[in-house]
Amino acid sequence: MTELLQRQRGIVKGIIPGMVDLSDEAKVLWIKFHDTIETELASKGTLFDVRDVASKVADNAARLAVIFHV
Repeated sequence: MTELLQRQRGIVKGIIPGMVDLSDEAKVLWIKFHDTIETELASKGTLFDVRDVASKVADNAARLAVIFHV
């Protein structure tokens, strides 16, 4: 993490950010996590009151996984 934070900030012209694909197992787990969160966003769900934040949790978890991977 320290190495990433010490790198020059900003986008360098001509460099296109790469994509990281999830393994098949990770994709299955991510979909299950996503679907669980979505269920709890319903009007009677435990995440209803924080749905604007909770609706982004699965995507943010994937982003964090990539950061830890790097």
